[in-house]
Amino acid sequence: MSYLIRLCLLAALACNMAMGNLLSPLAAATRWQAQEHVERSSASQGFRGLGGLKWSGGLRLSAALHLRAGSDSASSSATKPKKKKKKATKAKAESRSVAAMVKTGFKKLRPATRLYITGALALTLLATFGIVNPNMLALDPMAALLGLQFWRPLTSALFLGGLNMQMATSLYFLGMYGQELEKDRGTADYVVFLLTQVILLSVLAPLLGMPYTSSSVVSAALWVSCRRRPMQKLSLGVMGISMEAWLVPFGRMLIECLQAQNPIAALPHMLGFVSGHFYHFTTRVWPLLGGKDWLQAPPKMKKLLNGKAAKKGKKKGPALKKKKKKK
Repeated sequence: MSYLIRLCLLAALACNMAMGNLLSPLAAATRWQAQEHVERSSASQGFRGLGGLKWSGGLRLSAALHLRAGSDSASSSATKPKKKKKKATKAKAESRSVAAMVKTGFKKLRPATRLYITGALALTLLATFGIVNPNMLALDPMAALLGLQFWRPLTSALFLGGLNMQMATSLYFLGMYGQELEKDRGTADYVVFLLTQVILLSVLAPLLGMPYTSSSVVSAALWVSCRRRPMQKLSLGVMGISMEAWLVPFGRMLIECLQAQNPIAALPHMLGFVSGHFYHFTTRVWPLLGGKDWLQAPPKMKKLLNGKAAKKGKKKGPALKKKKKKK
């Protein structure tokens, strides 16, 4: 029995060894398949976020593309603030250049024209922001005489209304043609012109029910300046239109009538033409007929307001006479 048991044990061991040798390749194959399955499943889970690729080389390629796209987006996001900064600097430079142009142009204006434009802008801004009531600036003869509100004729000639195109065109024509009139006549005579216009219009405007005379003052300055050179080509300031000087006041009147869409808007301009022609006749036409220019500024006023220009003219006169004598 013991011998048989031993034989059975030996046979069992032999069978076990034989089965192990036979099954070892199968076990290795199953182990390799299991490892490959695990690798594929992990790769597929990693690749699904990067486009669904299922091979190891694709992982590196997609990762590289992802990193490159991230760097490109970072660089583009870095360049966007630079572009914004450049645009901001350009806008600041343009605003500074416009402000510098306005400042230099304002400084080049003659004293009386600069003072008139400053007063007109100040009153317009005060009335626009509600600091001053526009009714207190209107021309009212009864309030001016009985109520001792003597500022009304002056403020009526300065107040150009609200911030609109009419005010802008009035300032443009006053700066262009009032400046020319002041250059021709001198600052003192231009101040006399403004005072005569304020007085005349303060008498005529209430008869026509006009509370403000500023537009008439601008039209009068434009009329007198254009009458001094009637056939010269001048710009109307609209779309590059140019015409003879004597037609420019009527062109401005037509523009404002079209803006207001009302023919009554021509009334202040016609009143300005009348008062301006009165000054032009007394200072230009009447002296040519042998009369006297009785609206000329007095000598003391010319010395005070014309200033250095009159002194330079006096200095140049004797020097030229000496040179002629030497010759």
